[in-house]
Amino acid sequence: MLQAALLTLNGLAIYCLISDNSKRRLLGCWLGLAGEPLWLYTSWTNGQWAIVILSVWYGGVFIAGIRRNRAIQ
Repeated sequence: MLQAALLTLNGLAIYCLISDNSKRRLLGCWLGLAGEPLWLYTSWTNGQWAIVILSVWYGGVFIAGIRRNRAIQ
């Protein structure tokens, strides 16, 4: 179930992030950010520390993307 949620959220996020439409890019950032707690949980429980660090980093990037795309609208 967790992997299905990760696949869905991140797949849709990537699809939205490559859009020319700023509203769709904003949605992509929100979807990506929604997946980060799942990545943190699964990587923490499995001791995958590099993925934990990447999850925090990606979370910050998604937040920056949300701010940027909100400013465009």
